[in-house]
Amino acid sequence: MEESNLTGLASAMQWTRRGDLPSYVLVLQSPLFDERSETLPNIKQQEKRMRQAEKRRMRNKSRKSEIKTYIRRFEAALQRGDREESELYLAKAIKALDKAASDGILHKNNAANRKSRLTRKFNALS
Repeated sequence: MEESNLTGLASAMQWTRRGDLPSYVLVLQSPLFDERSETLPNIKQQEKRMRQAEKRRMRNKSRKSEIKTYIRRFEAALQRGDREESELYLAKAIKALDKAASDGILHKNNAANRKSRLTRKFNALS
């Protein structure tokens, strides 16, 4: 198999017993192999670190998406002129931004700048 076919198949494969398949298929079936990495670690601790990093990346991605959703809903409510709904989503966005900053997903200054920008938009409506 050529290299381009190997990377495309990685996400669709599952674990099987090692004795059943050749080594190139085992690499594809590893949960540590994806399109971003071409090699697997030889050290167990590094494998664990890769698994942990992937879990964190997915969790952080989800949290950032949640923040963007609240901001999008806030801005849509502002466009409609719905003060109550925009106030609700402003509070949710600020809470999510503070939580993300405290957990290290966003830098604290980035969160503060976003909160400030949203608050200024809300106050301009009044």
